[in-house]
Amino acid sequence: MLLWVTGNKAVPLVADLNVRKTEKGLIRILTESHLRVFKARGSDDVYDNVFALGDAADIDGSSLPTTAEVAVQKAKYLVNFFNSLHSPHPSSSLPFTYREKQLVSYIGSRDGIIAGKGDREGWTGRSAWLAWRSGSVMWTRSWRNRAVIILTWLLNLLFGKEIAKM
Repeated sequence: MLLWVTGNKAVPLVADLNVRKTEKGLIRILTESHLRVFKARGSDDVYDNVFALGDAADIDGSSLPTTAEVAVQKAKYLVNFFNSLHSPHPSSSLPFTYREKQLVSYIGSRDGIIAGKGDREGWTGRSAWLAWRSGSVMWTRSWRNRAVIILTWLLNLLFGKEIAKM
């Protein structure tokens, strides 16, 4: 069973489940590092085939942000795990690890900022703005939306922002 629990508000389903939950703040289902759900409070046992991910699920001892990026990474982890179950050579049971992406932002006037990650420092200026621009095209999944983004940029460059809003 897979529980995908989302939302930044307490949900009655999460509150009513007989599983271990957080003690303070938003009620969240606690999982171990392989995203398996702990049984009721006071027990270190986990349900064998019950997994949880999303905003209202957290790894015990590791409070991650309630963002879509965390849920997507957890989902990819579980997809790889489930697919390996039917493989002749199952993958090793490495625990889930969250990999923080760099924060990229446009701050106006062809200027951007990229926050550092780990020991690396970030950078600002036109090169950060270009990185933000290229990233927004690359992160877009459909070719149609990529074309619309590039066309909008071209219209903004040629005629100003007013025409592209129409």
